[in-house]
Amino acid sequence: MDDVDVTRTVGWFTSIYPVVFELKKAEGISYWVKSFKEKLRRIPNKGVGYGMLKYMTPAEKSSIGSGMLPEISFNYLGQWNREMDTGAMSMSELSAGLSMSPQSERAYALDIAGSVIDGQLTLSVTYDKQEYRESTMQALLANYKKQLLSVVAHCMQQSDTELTPSDVCSEPMPLVTFDKLRKQLASSGSGEMVSMYPLSPMQEGMLFQA
Repeated sequence: MDDVDVTRTVGWFTSIYPVVFELKKAEGISYWVKSFKEKLRRIPNKGVGYGMLKYMTPAEKSSIGSGMLPEISFNYLGQWNREMDTGAMSMSELSAGLSMSPQSERAYALDIAGSVIDGQLTLSVTYDKQEYRESTMQALLANYKKQLLSVVAHCMQQSDTELTPSDVCSEPMPLVTFDKLRKQLASSGSGEMVSMYPLSPMQEGMLFQA
């Protein structure tokens, strides 16, 4: 996009893309953390291609987003510690006000924004008061905090780093298959898994003949 002039643009560019997470209570925190990590890492170019295909492709040639109406938006703004420590900027105590008109139609039922400032995670939730009660949102955030603390506690209890496929594999691999291979290596005393590569065509032929 060399012909686009952004010199007077205030703010920063970001990408918005849909992600679906599947939760099964029996799988537990360990599996959830690793599966979420794998799903996010496997999204090509951090999802920037989704917006390009959705908004720059003629509607008659693309069905992307036509049937997707997500109700929750989660925007992680990152960590601000580095900018604060260098004195390049500081956080204003003044309210920024509403980012959109109260009369406009909301794109999402729940709009969640998160950032890390001074080593602390801060979350804000924007919602329609005519759709949700304040007590409902307070209960939601209280449960969110409880679940997040349980994830932190689980990770702090781990003595060893648990690898996932994207840490050592150049090609996608199911998490269940990867865990099985990792346990087999550990039980055989062959050492830790360092890296995995797909077979070359010759190796595939040798394996097929064997």
